[in-house]
Amino acid sequence: MKFYVTTECTKKLKRSFLNLKLFSIIHVPSILEQYGYTYDTIDEYGSFIISNKINSLIKSYSKSKRIRGIIYSNPTLNKELIPNLFESLEYLESITEIVLMDDYHLPKL
Repeated sequence: MKFYVTTECTKKLKRSFLNLKLFSIIHVPSILEQYGYTYDTIDEYGSFIISNKINSLIKSYSKSKRIRGIIYSNPTLNKELIPNLFESLEYLESITEIVLMDDYHLPKL
């Protein structure tokens, strides 16, 4: 199973993949909104809760037999978040590749 990392929104993802039903999407702004946070209002406790939620979603999605990959969408993805993300993926045997999705002409990462 592939794990895609991107800063793009779901609208852009719908144009990039032919059949999104075969992928599970982890959209970080939606998770923040679900817990009542924004990128400006999140504190250390909130980031711990959100991080645990994301890790549990990754683990549950990686066990699924019907999906082909997981798409992690975070518009504020930066160099500090990527090592933490890779650490959580390191022990999951079902994830075989990590793919960075970025614009060829205007890379954001």
